[in-house]
Amino acid sequence: MSTDTDNALRAQGPLEDLEHWEEFLQQRYPENEANIETAKSKTQFRDYPKEARPSVKEFYRLNHTHQTFDFVQQKKKQYLSLD
Repeated sequence: MSTDTDNALRAQGPLEDLEHWEEFLQQRYPENEANIETAKSKTQFRDYPKEARPSVKEFYRLNHTHQTFDFVQQKKKQYLSLD
């Protein structure tokens, strides 16, 4: 699916009610596989040598820097306590 279509679907906001769910799914994931195949060629998937976007690299850098054992234990105590 193109980026324009993704942005248009996001701009619509949340569904008005559950009745629109089927329409949304058909619009988001068309059954016509030709549309899906033309969106990306098979060589574009999982391009491991390709450099990651800077925002992704920064996210993982920060995550690996700050998510220490002590941090995880603190969050477990904070969110998993049965208080």
